[in-house]
Amino acid sequence: MWRIFIYVLIGFAVIGLGYQLFVNPTTLIKTMSIFVFSGVILYILARIIFSRQGNNEEMRKYKQAVKQSQLKYSHSDVQVQRNKQRKPLRRRASHLRVIDGRKQK
Repeated sequence: MWRIFIYVLIGFAVIGLGYQLFVNPTTLIKTMSIFVFSGVILYILARIIFSRQGNNEEMRKYKQAVKQSQLKYSHSDVQVQRNKQRKPLRRRASHLRVIDGRKQK
């Protein structure tokens, strides 16, 4: 239902733009330029407002934690090859010993 409404609305917009293009092209150009200019100004204002909100202390700490996590958990092929080239560690002898108990009761 909504798709049909959207398509009808787009169709009316195309018909209106075509009509304005043939009947009064200067008004169409003026209207489109005002529309684009106001959109650019709104975009710039939104970027300024939202960029100020993201520069607080918590956001900086979060970004630093993300960077540390990526460094910690990123495994490159070089690191994996280095780990494979290391010699295996010798096992230490156990510090425990077996005590033989009484074999006959």
